[in-house]
Amino acid sequence: YTFLDMCLSLAIWSAASVGTPTEPKGRDKALRSLILIKVVFMNLMIFLVLASGIYLVMAGRKYNYGCGMINDNMVEEFESSAWYKMFSVTMVTYAFEFLLWPCILTNQISSSIVYQYRNNA
Repeated sequence: YTFLDMCLSLAIWSAASVGTPTEPKGRDKALRSLILIKVVFMNLMIFLVLASGIYLVMAGRKYNYGCGMINDNMVEEFESSAWYKMFSVTMVTYAFEFLLWPCILTNQISSSIVYQYRNNA
């Protein structure tokens, strides 16, 4: 996900630098498609990553990583490892990124409502 996100960000940056402000030379069409791909595809992908991460943690706790009931402390050993901490930080970061779009959308809607109200008043 991170590699694809970096590639799309670089492609958007490269497409934004085409032409001049008065002569865009097709820049808008390329930017629209790249931004649409980034918004739709990458948000679906990040949702799948989050869902699989949550499911794998649930399955790992339920089945105790294949160790059976003899080694109940295996879960505590894994959850205190650096790998689990990195996994948790990554999942929280992805969740914040996924929830950023509803915040932006809500802000735009509220701004347009306020703008319409001020123009009509």
